[in-house]
Amino acid sequence: VERERREKKMADVVKHVHNFYELYFLIDGQIDKFVENRTHHLKPFDLIIIRPNVLHRALLCKDYRHERVVVYFDERSVNDKNILEKLAEQKGVVSLPLVAAKRVFKLINILLNETENDIYHDNYVKCVLNEMLILILRNQFSKSANYAGIKFEKIIDYVRESTGEAITLSSVAQKFFVSEAHLSR
Repeated sequence: VERERREKKMADVVKHVHNFYELYFLIDGQIDKFVENRTHHLKPFDLIIIRPNVLHRALLCKDYRHERVVVYFDERSVNDKNILEKLAEQKGVVSLPLVAAKRVFKLINILLNETENDIYHDNYVKCVLNEMLILILRNQFSKSANYAGIKFEKIIDYVRESTGEAITLSSVAQKFFVSEAHLSR
């Protein structure tokens, strides 16, 4: 578990993959996360779960200041295969109701403050992690349906599927009812 507040502009994060899950919970500020072939915008108390071996990176917004917590875990830390199956289906930003977000934040703080290194440590951390994942899965509300970038996700899919066809900026802009300048940006 890592908690970090960034006040200064950081170097660009390169696209990368790893063989474990990453639960990225934004506390303050705004950030875009590129995951697979989509860019997701996160605001405070949003989270995104990145599955193992998925290409991703953080993209800083204009105001680069932000605070975030990242929880790294692998499938051995999850007690129930049903949870893993639901995590595999999870795509996009998860916006929790405020009460659930506060509970998740409390659980994150428990993980951050767990310093006991006794025979119960690993089991306790697993229990807290599993409680957090169940809470997230029970209360998830994917913003992707309301996300303004959904149109651009459709445009990207259209361009990918039109590989043999001649397409132009203006034809795509007309098809999706956006200005050429906006599409170009």
